[in-house]
Amino acid sequence: MQSSVAMSVCRTIWLYVYHTLSTMAVILGSPWILWAVLFSEKRRKSILYRSGFRLPDLQKIANYPPKQRKPVWIHALSVGETWSAVPFAISMKTGITDRPVVFSSSTLTGFELAKHHLNDILDAVFYFPYDLQWSLWRIISQVNPCVVAVVETDIWPGFLNAMHHRNIPVFWVNARLSEKSFTGYNRFRFLFRPLFNEFSAICVQTRRDLNRFLQMGVDSGRLTVMGNFKFDQLTPGIDASLEKLTRILLPGSDTKILIGGSTHDGEETILLAACNAIRQTVPAFRLILAPRDPNRSKDISRLAADAGLSVRMLTEMMTSAIEPPHVIIVDRIGLLRSLYALADVAVIGGSLMDFGGHNPLEPAFYATPVLFGPHMQDFEEIARTLLQSDAAIRVENGSDLTEAVLGLLHSPQKAKEMGRRAQDVMKSHQGAIKKTIERIRKTL
Repeated sequence: MQSSVAMSVCRTIWLYVYHTLSTMAVILGSPWILWAVLFSEKRRKSILYRSGFRLPDLQKIANYPPKQRKPVWIHALSVGETWSAVPFAISMKTGITDRPVVFSSSTLTGFELAKHHLNDILDAVFYFPYDLQWSLWRIISQVNPCVVAVVETDIWPGFLNAMHHRNIPVFWVNARLSEKSFTGYNRFRFLFRPLFNEFSAICVQTRRDLNRFLQMGVDSGRLTVMGNFKFDQLTPGIDASLEKLTRILLPGSDTKILIGGSTHDGEETILLAACNAIRQTVPAFRLILAPRDPNRSKDISRLAADAGLSVRMLTEMMTSAIEPPHVIIVDRIGLLRSLYALADVAVIGGSLMDFGGHNPLEPAFYATPVLFGPHMQDFEEIARTLLQSDAAIRVENGSDLTEAVLGLLHSPQKAKEMGRRAQDVMKSHQGAIKKTIERIRKTL
Protein backbone atom coordinates (compact mmCIF):
# COMPACT_ATOMS: atom_id res chain seq x y z
CA MET A 1 0.00 0.00 0.00
CA GLN A 2 2.74 2.43 0.99
CA SER A 3 4.69 1.49 -2.17
CA SER A 4 1.63 2.24 -4.31
CA VAL A 5 1.12 5.61 -2.65
CA ALA A 6 4.81 6.46 -3.07
CA MET A 7 4.70 5.58 -6.75
CA SER A 8 1.59 7.71 -7.22
CA VAL A 9 3.25 10.67 -5.52
CA CYS A 10 6.42 10.24 -7.61
CA ARG A 11 4.36 10.09 -10.79
CA THR A 12 2.47 13.27 -9.84
CA ILE A 13 5.71 15.12 -9.13
CA TRP A 14 7.32 13.85 -12.34
CA LEU A 15 4.33 14.91 -14.45
CA TYR A 16 4.28 18.34 -12.80
CA VAL A 17 7.95 18.80 -13.63
CA TYR A 18 7.39 17.46 -17.18
CA HIS A 19 4.50 19.84 -17.94
CA THR A 20 6.29 22.78 -16.34
CA LEU A 21 9.42 22.19 -18.41
CA SER A 22 7.35 21.64 -21.58
CA THR A 23 5.47 24.91 -21.07
CA MET A 24 8.69 26.80 -20.35
CA ALA A 25 10.29 25.31 -23.47
CA VAL A 26 7.39 26.54 -25.61
CA ILE A 27 7.49 30.04 -24.08
CA LEU A 28 11.26 30.43 -24.29
CA GLY A 29 11.44 28.82 -27.70
CA SER A 30 8.52 30.76 -29.20
CA PRO A 31 10.74 32.91 -31.50
CA TRP A 32 12.28 29.78 -33.02
CA ILE A 33 8.89 28.05 -33.17
CA LEU A 34 7.41 31.03 -35.03
CA TRP A 35 10.36 31.01 -37.43
CA ALA A 36 9.90 27.26 -38.06
CA VAL A 37 6.17 27.70 -38.69
CA LEU A 38 6.70 30.55 -41.14
CA PHE A 39 9.19 28.59 -43.21
CA SER A 40 7.76 25.07 -42.93
CA GLU A 41 4.60 24.20 -44.84
CA LYS A 42 3.96 21.03 -42.83
CA ARG A 43 4.04 23.00 -39.56
CA ARG A 44 1.88 25.81 -40.93
CA LYS A 45 -0.77 23.30 -41.90
CA SER A 46 -0.80 21.41 -38.61
CA ILE A 47 0.07 23.79 -35.75
CA LEU A 48 -3.42 25.21 -35.15
CA TYR A 49 -4.94 21.75 -35.08
CA ARG A 50 -2.26 20.13 -32.93
CA SER A 51 -2.27 23.01 -30.46
CA GLY A 52 -6.04 22.76 -30.01
CA PHE A 53 -6.99 26.16 -31.46
CA ARG A 54 -8.83 24.37 -34.27
CA LEU A 55 -10.78 21.29 -33.26
CA PRO A 56 -11.46 18.03 -35.15
CA ASP A 57 -14.53 17.84 -37.38
CA LEU A 58 -16.71 15.26 -35.63
CA GLN A 59 -20.04 15.92 -37.38
CA LYS A 60 -20.49 12.26 -38.38
CA ILE A 61 -20.54 11.23 -34.72
CA ALA A 62 -23.81 13.13 -34.22
CA ASN A 63 -25.51 10.42 -36.34
CA TYR A 64 -25.01 7.85 -33.56
CA PRO A 65 -27.39 7.43 -30.58
CA PRO A 66 -26.29 9.61 -27.62
CA LYS A 67 -25.14 6.65 -25.53
CA GLN A 68 -22.94 5.33 -28.36
CA ARG A 69 -21.11 8.51 -29.40
CA LYS A 70 -17.86 7.84 -27.56
CA PRO A 71 -15.53 6.70 -30.36
CA VAL A 72 -12.72 4.21 -30.65
CA TRP A 73 -9.67 6.45 -31.23
CA ILE A 74 -6.83 4.98 -33.31
CA HIS A 75 -3.54 6.90 -33.48
CA ALA A 76 -0.49 6.50 -35.74
CA LEU A 77 2.57 8.73 -35.73
CA SER A 78 3.49 9.19 -39.42
CA VAL A 79 3.46 7.51 -42.83
CA GLY A 80 4.95 4.15 -41.87
CA GLU A 81 2.73 3.70 -38.84
CA THR A 82 -0.30 4.95 -40.77
CA TRP A 83 0.24 2.32 -43.47
CA SER A 84 0.25 -0.34 -40.73
CA ALA A 85 -2.84 1.21 -39.14
CA VAL A 86 -5.00 1.55 -42.26
CA PRO A 87 -6.10 -2.13 -42.46
CA PHE A 88 -6.46 -2.16 -38.65
CA ALA A 89 -8.71 0.92 -38.75
CA ILE A 90 -10.83 -0.45 -41.59
CA SER A 91 -11.21 -3.82 -39.85
CA MET A 92 -12.09 -2.04 -36.60
CA LYS A 93 -14.81 -0.05 -38.35
CA THR A 94 -16.14 -3.21 -40.01
CA GLY A 95 -16.10 -5.18 -36.75
CA ILE A 96 -17.48 -2.47 -34.46
CA THR A 97 -20.52 -0.93 -36.13
CA ASP A 98 -22.36 0.35 -33.05
CA ARG A 99 -19.99 3.24 -32.27
CA PRO A 100 -17.74 5.70 -34.13
CA VAL A 101 -14.13 5.00 -35.09
CA VAL A 102 -11.78 7.99 -35.48
CA PHE A 103 -8.15 8.29 -36.52
CA SER A 104 -5.32 10.72 -35.76
CA SER A 105 -1.76 11.25 -36.99
CA SER A 106 1.00 13.55 -35.80
CA THR A 107 2.57 14.53 -39.13
CA LEU A 108 1.31 16.18 -42.30
CA THR A 109 2.26 13.20 -44.49
CA GLY A 110 0.62 10.73 -42.10
CA PHE A 111 -2.50 12.88 -41.89
CA GLU A 112 -2.76 13.23 -45.68
CA LEU A 113 -2.29 9.49 -46.17
CA ALA A 114 -5.01 8.76 -43.60
CA LYS A 115 -7.32 11.32 -45.23
CA HIS A 116 -6.82 9.67 -48.62
CA HIS A 117 -7.50 6.11 -47.43
CA LEU A 118 -9.81 6.51 -44.42
CA ASN A 119 -11.80 9.74 -44.67
CA ASP A 120 -14.75 8.11 -46.43
CA ILE A 121 -14.68 5.04 -44.18
CA LEU A 122 -14.13 6.30 -40.64
CA ASP A 123 -16.03 8.95 -38.72
CA ALA A 124 -13.17 11.46 -38.47
CA VAL A 125 -9.49 11.93 -39.37
CA PHE A 126 -7.58 14.63 -37.48
CA TYR A 127 -4.23 15.71 -36.06
CA PHE A 128 -2.94 14.34 -32.76
CA PRO A 129 -2.49 17.05 -30.08
CA TYR A 130 0.83 18.34 -28.83
CA ASP A 131 1.66 16.95 -25.40
CA LEU A 132 0.79 20.27 -23.72
CA GLN A 133 -1.96 20.55 -21.11
CA TRP A 134 -4.02 23.09 -23.06
CA SER A 135 -3.82 21.12 -26.32
CA LEU A 136 -4.59 17.81 -24.63
CA TRP A 137 -7.56 19.18 -22.69
CA ARG A 138 -9.11 20.82 -25.77
CA ILE A 139 -8.80 17.88 -28.15
CA ILE A 140 -9.43 15.02 -25.71
CA SER A 141 -12.53 16.78 -24.38
CA GLN A 142 -13.77 17.21 -27.96
CA VAL A 143 -13.12 13.61 -29.05
CA ASN A 144 -14.14 12.03 -25.71
CA PRO A 145 -13.16 8.46 -26.64
CA CYS A 146 -14.21 5.20 -25.00
CA VAL A 147 -10.87 3.52 -25.82
CA VAL A 148 -7.60 4.48 -27.53
CA ALA A 149 -5.27 2.31 -29.64
CA VAL A 150 -1.78 3.70 -30.29
CA VAL A 151 -0.16 1.93 -33.26
CA GLU A 152 3.56 1.06 -32.96
CA THR A 153 4.95 4.26 -31.41
CA ASP A 154 4.34 7.90 -30.36
CA ILE A 155 4.15 7.53 -26.59
CA TRP A 156 3.52 10.74 -24.60
CA PRO A 157 3.36 11.05 -20.79
CA GLY A 158 0.82 13.88 -20.76
CA PHE A 159 -1.57 12.08 -23.10
CA LEU A 160 -1.39 8.82 -21.13
CA ASN A 161 -1.92 10.65 -17.85
CA ALA A 162 -4.93 12.52 -19.25
CA MET A 163 -6.48 9.21 -20.32
CA HIS A 164 -5.68 7.66 -16.94
CA HIS A 165 -7.53 10.45 -15.10
CA ARG A 166 -10.54 9.95 -17.38
CA ASN A 167 -10.49 6.15 -16.86
CA ILE A 168 -10.13 5.63 -20.61
CA PRO A 169 -8.25 2.42 -21.48
CA VAL A 170 -5.27 2.86 -23.81
CA PHE A 171 -3.87 -0.03 -25.86
CA TRP A 172 -0.40 -0.02 -27.39
CA VAL A 173 -0.92 -2.21 -30.47
CA ASN A 174 1.55 -3.69 -32.95
CA ALA A 175 4.14 -2.67 -30.37
CA ARG A 176 7.80 -3.47 -30.81
CA LEU A 177 11.12 -2.62 -29.22
CA SER A 178 14.06 -2.75 -31.61
CA GLU A 179 17.46 -3.37 -30.08
CA LYS A 180 18.30 0.32 -30.49
CA SER A 181 15.03 1.47 -28.89
CA PHE A 182 15.36 -1.03 -26.07
CA THR A 183 18.88 0.19 -25.26
CA GLY A 184 17.70 3.80 -25.19
CA TYR A 185 14.59 3.13 -23.11
CA ASN A 186 16.45 0.87 -20.69
CA ARG A 187 19.01 3.58 -20.02
CA PHE A 188 16.16 5.64 -18.52
CA ARG A 189 14.17 2.73 -17.20
CA PHE A 190 13.13 4.65 -14.08
CA LEU A 191 11.15 6.99 -16.38
CA PHE A 192 9.82 4.56 -18.97
CA ARG A 193 8.81 1.69 -16.71
CA PRO A 194 5.93 3.63 -15.07
CA LEU A 195 5.08 5.21 -18.43
CA PHE A 196 4.69 1.84 -20.18
CA ASN A 197 2.69 0.49 -17.24
CA GLU A 198 0.12 3.24 -17.85
CA PHE A 199 -1.16 1.21 -20.82
CA SER A 200 -4.13 -1.04 -20.21
CA ALA A 201 -2.53 -3.61 -22.51
CA ILE A 202 0.49 -3.84 -24.81
CA CYS A 203 -0.02 -6.09 -27.84
CA VAL A 204 3.49 -6.90 -29.07
CA GLN A 205 4.67 -8.26 -32.41
CA THR A 206 7.05 -11.02 -31.31
CA ARG A 207 8.28 -13.04 -28.34
CA ARG A 208 11.53 -11.06 -28.53
CA ASP A 209 9.57 -7.82 -28.05
CA LEU A 210 7.72 -9.32 -25.09
CA ASN A 211 10.98 -10.28 -23.38
CA ARG A 212 12.37 -6.77 -23.88
CA PHE A 213 9.26 -5.22 -22.33
CA LEU A 214 9.55 -7.61 -19.40
CA GLN A 215 13.19 -6.58 -18.91
CA MET A 216 11.95 -2.98 -18.83
CA GLY A 217 9.78 -3.90 -15.85
CA VAL A 218 6.40 -3.91 -17.61
CA ASP A 219 3.79 -6.02 -15.80
CA SER A 220 3.48 -9.40 -17.54
CA GLY A 221 -0.32 -9.23 -17.31
CA ARG A 222 -0.34 -6.27 -19.68
CA LEU A 223 1.65 -8.07 -22.40
CA THR A 224 0.37 -10.32 -25.18
CA VAL A 225 2.07 -11.52 -28.37
CA MET A 226 -0.34 -10.79 -31.25
CA GLY A 227 1.89 -10.77 -34.35
CA ASN A 228 2.61 -8.01 -36.83
CA PHE A 229 -0.05 -5.89 -38.57
CA LYS A 230 2.21 -5.60 -41.61
CA PHE A 231 1.38 -9.17 -42.58
CA ASP A 232 -2.31 -8.22 -42.70
CA GLN A 233 -2.19 -5.65 -45.49
CA LEU A 234 -5.41 -5.16 -47.39
CA THR A 235 -5.38 -5.53 -51.16
CA PRO A 236 -4.32 -2.09 -52.41
CA GLY A 237 -5.81 -1.64 -55.87
CA ILE A 238 -3.70 -0.13 -58.59
CA ASP A 239 -4.19 3.64 -58.68
CA ALA A 240 -6.28 4.55 -61.73
CA SER A 241 -3.82 7.27 -62.69
CA LEU A 242 -1.10 4.66 -63.02
CA GLU A 243 -2.75 3.00 -66.00
CA LYS A 244 -1.12 5.57 -68.26
CA LEU A 245 2.20 5.08 -66.51
CA THR A 246 1.90 1.33 -67.08
CA ARG A 247 1.44 1.88 -70.80
CA ILE A 248 4.42 4.26 -70.88
CA LEU A 249 6.75 2.12 -68.78
CA LEU A 250 5.82 -1.23 -70.24
CA PRO A 251 5.59 -0.64 -73.99
CA GLY A 252 7.12 -4.05 -74.65
CA SER A 253 8.15 -7.26 -72.93
CA ASP A 254 11.81 -6.18 -72.84
CA THR A 255 11.25 -3.35 -70.33
CA LYS A 256 12.63 -4.14 -66.87
CA ILE A 257 11.90 -2.04 -63.78
CA LEU A 258 13.74 -1.69 -60.48
CA ILE A 259 12.06 0.37 -57.78
CA GLY A 260 13.79 1.85 -54.76
CA GLY A 261 11.05 2.34 -52.19
CA SER A 262 11.21 4.91 -49.36
CA THR A 263 14.83 5.82 -50.07
CA HIS A 264 16.89 8.13 -47.86
CA ASP A 265 19.70 10.58 -48.52
CA GLY A 266 22.76 8.74 -49.86
CA GLU A 267 20.86 5.69 -51.10
CA GLU A 268 19.85 7.24 -54.41
CA THR A 269 23.53 7.61 -55.32
CA ILE A 270 24.00 3.86 -54.84
CA LEU A 271 20.91 3.05 -56.91
CA LEU A 272 21.83 5.45 -59.70
CA ALA A 273 25.29 3.86 -59.98
CA ALA A 274 23.63 0.44 -60.14
CA CYS A 275 21.27 1.75 -62.83
CA ASN A 276 24.18 2.81 -65.04
CA ALA A 277 25.89 -0.57 -64.56
CA ILE A 278 22.71 -2.59 -65.26
CA ARG A 279 21.86 -0.60 -68.39
CA GLN A 280 25.09 -1.83 -69.98
CA THR A 281 23.57 -5.32 -70.31
CA VAL A 282 19.83 -4.50 -70.03
CA PRO A 283 19.25 -1.44 -72.27
CA ALA A 284 15.48 -1.37 -71.61
CA PHE A 285 16.08 -1.01 -67.86
CA ARG A 286 14.19 1.67 -65.90
CA LEU A 287 14.74 2.85 -62.32
CA ILE A 288 11.89 4.24 -60.21
CA LEU A 289 12.98 6.15 -57.10
CA ALA A 290 10.38 6.81 -54.40
CA PRO A 291 12.09 8.95 -51.72
CA ARG A 292 10.76 8.75 -48.19
CA ASP A 293 10.46 12.55 -48.33
CA PRO A 294 9.03 13.65 -51.71
CA ASN A 295 10.39 17.15 -51.05
CA ARG A 296 13.82 15.75 -51.93
CA SER A 297 12.69 14.97 -55.49
CA LYS A 298 14.42 17.93 -57.14
CA ASP A 299 17.73 17.16 -55.42
CA ILE A 300 17.50 13.54 -56.57
CA SER A 301 16.71 14.70 -60.10
CA ARG A 302 19.96 16.65 -60.15
CA LEU A 303 21.86 13.57 -58.93
CA ALA A 304 20.41 11.51 -61.78
CA ALA A 305 21.30 14.15 -64.36
CA ASP A 306 24.84 14.36 -62.97
CA ALA A 307 25.10 10.59 -63.39
CA GLY A 308 24.30 10.99 -67.09
CA LEU A 309 20.78 9.58 -66.86
CA SER A 310 17.59 11.04 -68.28
CA VAL A 311 15.06 11.74 -65.52
CA ARG A 312 11.43 12.83 -65.07
CA MET A 313 9.01 13.32 -62.19
CA LEU A 314 6.14 10.84 -61.89
CA THR A 315 3.49 13.58 -61.93
CA GLU A 316 4.97 14.91 -65.16
CA MET A 317 4.90 11.43 -66.71
CA MET A 318 1.20 11.04 -65.93
CA THR A 319 0.10 14.39 -67.35
CA SER A 320 1.95 14.49 -70.66
CA ALA A 321 3.24 12.18 -73.35
CA ILE A 322 6.95 11.90 -72.60
CA GLU A 323 9.50 9.41 -73.85
CA PRO A 324 10.29 7.04 -70.96
CA PRO A 325 13.43 8.28 -69.16
CA HIS A 326 16.07 6.16 -67.47
CA VAL A 327 14.93 7.33 -64.04
CA ILE A 328 11.46 8.24 -62.76
CA ILE A 329 11.10 10.00 -59.40
CA VAL A 330 7.93 9.55 -57.36
CA ASP A 331 7.21 13.11 -56.22
CA ARG A 332 3.94 12.49 -54.34
CA ILE A 333 2.93 10.17 -51.53
CA GLY A 334 0.42 7.32 -51.63
CA LEU A 335 1.56 5.63 -54.86
CA LEU A 336 4.47 3.45 -53.78
CA ARG A 337 2.48 0.31 -53.06
CA SER A 338 0.79 0.39 -56.44
CA LEU A 339 4.12 0.97 -58.15
CA TYR A 340 5.54 -2.14 -56.53
CA ALA A 341 3.10 -4.09 -58.68
CA LEU A 342 4.83 -2.80 -61.83
CA ALA A 343 8.36 -3.64 -60.73
CA ASP A 344 10.50 -6.64 -61.62
CA VAL A 345 12.64 -6.14 -58.51
CA ALA A 346 12.22 -3.94 -55.40
CA VAL A 347 14.94 -2.51 -53.15
CA ILE A 348 13.88 -1.47 -49.65
CA GLY A 349 14.96 2.05 -48.75
CA GLY A 350 16.47 2.91 -45.40
CA SER A 351 18.46 -0.34 -45.47
CA LEU A 352 21.38 0.53 -47.75
CA MET A 353 22.33 3.32 -45.36
CA ASP A 354 21.79 3.14 -41.60
CA PHE A 355 18.15 4.30 -41.32
CA GLY A 356 16.62 1.11 -39.91
CA GLY A 357 14.92 -0.06 -43.11
CA HIS A 358 11.28 -0.01 -44.18
CA ASN A 359 8.57 -2.60 -44.69
CA PRO A 360 9.69 -5.37 -47.11
CA LEU A 361 6.22 -6.90 -47.15
CA GLU A 362 4.79 -4.16 -49.38
CA PRO A 363 6.46 -5.52 -52.54
CA ALA A 364 6.07 -9.08 -51.24
CA PHE A 365 2.31 -8.58 -51.39
CA TYR A 366 2.61 -8.54 -55.20
CA ALA A 367 5.18 -11.38 -55.29
CA THR A 368 7.79 -8.84 -56.39
CA PRO A 369 11.34 -10.04 -55.53
CA VAL A 370 12.73 -8.12 -52.55
CA LEU A 371 16.29 -6.91 -51.90
CA PHE A 372 17.46 -5.01 -48.85
CA GLY A 373 20.72 -3.81 -47.34
CA PRO A 374 22.35 -4.62 -43.99
CA HIS A 375 20.39 -2.04 -41.97
CA MET A 376 16.97 -3.61 -41.35
CA GLN A 377 16.92 -3.30 -37.55
CA ASP A 378 13.44 -1.72 -37.49
CA PHE A 379 12.10 -4.77 -39.33
CA GLU A 380 14.57 -7.36 -38.07
CA GLU A 381 12.04 -10.13 -37.45
CA ILE A 382 10.36 -9.77 -40.86
CA ALA A 383 13.73 -9.53 -42.63
CA ARG A 384 15.01 -12.62 -40.81
CA THR A 385 11.86 -14.59 -41.68
CA LEU A 386 12.12 -13.68 -45.38
CA LEU A 387 15.82 -14.60 -45.53
CA GLN A 388 15.24 -17.93 -43.75
CA SER A 389 12.53 -18.73 -46.31
CA ASP A 390 14.81 -17.81 -49.24
CA ALA A 391 12.25 -15.11 -50.03
CA ALA A 392 14.59 -12.09 -50.09
CA ILE A 393 18.23 -11.24 -50.79
CA ARG A 394 20.44 -9.18 -48.50
CA VAL A 395 23.09 -7.06 -50.20
CA GLU A 396 26.02 -5.41 -48.47
CA ASN A 397 26.90 -2.66 -50.95
CA GLY A 398 26.30 -1.23 -54.41
CA SER A 399 28.30 -3.95 -56.14
CA ASP A 400 26.24 -6.68 -54.45
CA LEU A 401 23.07 -4.81 -55.39
CA THR A 402 23.99 -4.64 -59.07
CA GLU A 403 24.92 -8.33 -59.14
CA ALA A 404 21.71 -9.40 -57.38
CA VAL A 405 19.44 -7.34 -59.65
CA LEU A 406 21.14 -8.65 -62.80
CA GLY A 407 20.87 -12.21 -61.48
CA LEU A 408 17.11 -11.85 -61.02
CA LEU A 409 16.54 -10.06 -64.34
CA HIS A 410 18.48 -12.76 -66.23
CA SER A 411 16.67 -15.57 -64.37
CA PRO A 412 12.94 -14.70 -64.47
CA GLN A 413 11.92 -18.11 -63.13
CA LYS A 414 14.17 -17.67 -60.09
CA ALA A 415 12.72 -14.19 -59.55
CA LYS A 416 9.17 -15.51 -59.84
CA GLU A 417 9.78 -18.29 -57.31
CA MET A 418 11.44 -15.90 -54.86
CA GLY A 419 8.53 -13.47 -55.11
CA ARG A 420 6.04 -16.27 -54.58
CA ARG A 421 7.87 -17.46 -51.45
CA ALA A 422 7.75 -13.92 -50.05
CA GLN A 423 4.02 -13.81 -50.72
CA ASP A 424 3.59 -17.17 -48.97
CA VAL A 425 5.52 -15.93 -45.92
CA MET A 426 3.20 -12.97 -45.71
CA LYS A 427 0.04 -15.10 -45.91
CA SER A 428 1.26 -17.63 -43.33
CA HIS A 429 1.78 -14.94 -40.67
CA GLN A 430 -1.55 -13.14 -40.97
CA GLY A 431 -4.09 -12.74 -38.16
CA ALA A 432 -2.60 -10.09 -35.84
CA ILE A 433 -5.27 -7.49 -36.60
CA LYS A 434 -8.14 -9.87 -35.94
CA LYS A 435 -6.69 -10.96 -32.58
CA THR A 436 -5.98 -7.38 -31.53
CA ILE A 437 -9.51 -6.20 -32.35
CA GLU A 438 -10.96 -9.11 -30.38
CA ARG A 439 -8.85 -8.06 -27.40
CA ILE A 440 -10.09 -4.45 -27.62
CA ARG A 441 -13.71 -5.58 -28.06
CA LYS A 442 -13.54 -7.24 -24.64
CA THR A 443 -12.89 -3.82 -23.12
CA LEU A 444 -15.85 -2.31 -24.97
